[in-house]
Amino acid sequence: AQDREEKVASAYEEFRVVATRASLLYFVAMQMGTVHPMYQISKTSFDTLFARAIAKSAELMSIETKKTSMIAHLTSDSLEFYSMGYMQQHKSLFE
Repeated sequence: AQDREEKVASAYEEFRVVATRASLLYFVAMQMGTVHPMYQISKTSFDTLFARAIAKSAELMSIETKKTSMIAHLTSDSLEFYSMGYMQQHKSLFE
């Protein structure tokens, strides 16, 4: 049981950088609702983006490559998803 706990703790630490990026992107997205109420996003929508980033990276072999891929997909997919609905007057915030 202790060996299993150590493996879980190790994996947790290994992917902390991915969790940190996901957290940052989620809270930035949540703050967009203060720019305009139309920009509010649900946690379910963000969870879908996160799951998609994991799925796109699942086949990669090395942990470092997986982490890099997950961060890249999550970042680019989030920007693409959020920017689709931005009003013209706010698009300059993200250029």
